[in-house]
Amino acid sequence: MARPRVLVVDDEATSRDLLTRILSDAGYDVVDTFSAEEALALLHRESFDLVTLDVMMPFVDGLECCRRIRQFSKVPVVFVTARSDPHNEVEGFQAGGDDYIRKPYHIAAVVSRVQAVLRRAEDRGSVDAVGNAVRVGPLQLDIAAQEAYLFGRAAGLTTKEFELLRMLAERCGQVVPHDEIANEVWGEELDPESKTLRVHVYRLRKKLDSLGDFGRFLLTKRDRGYLLSPELRQVEAS
Repeated sequence: MARPRVLVVDDEATSRDLLTRILSDAGYDVVDTFSAEEALALLHRESFDLVTLDVMMPFVDGLECCRRIRQFSKVPVVFVTARSDPHNEVEGFQAGGDDYIRKPYHIAAVVSRVQAVLRRAEDRGSVDAVGNAVRVGPLQLDIAAQEAYLFGRAAGLTTKEFELLRMLAERCGQVVPHDEIANEVWGEELDPESKTLRVHVYRLRKKLDSLGDFGRFLLTKRDRGYLLSPELRQVEAS
């Protein structure tokens, strides 16, 4: 199994080297850089599972770097900072960050925080670093092409079917309520008696089944909504 890739961004060499060593010793594949500009360039070229960002960097600080990352990617971001003002932590979450680590830190605490953020990211489906694909086990959603693939085979989805599956994949393991699906996929509330959503779920299951009995991972939670089972992540090619 490939080791998770982490991008460490810090303009201060001592701090950058320390965090890189901690994460490398914990089993992560670590790439480090000293500037937000170089970090953004790397994220456009390569895939990472998590980014750590120092908040206080010259030219483009960590908060602004995170805002720019969020324009094209959902890769988890953990801020690392010496600041203790709670307002700064709020700013970090508003910028799109997933967690905060304050300096000075304990090695075990850093590893634990990173592990927790990666677990949460896995629970909601894995999104690649350039934001053009969503992956859950063998399922890959190509956002640009609006198509789903299972072990490389296309499902032949309509636009609405794709958006429905994308929403469930991004929140894999969570029950997504009917009204949230309706608002995001159709842009409006659907009449409770409408069969529109049920018909789309039925058709989506049929198309997933046509690629090898994958419709069973799209679950109906009566009177609540729909869920993409996290068990899909465990499926391997036969």
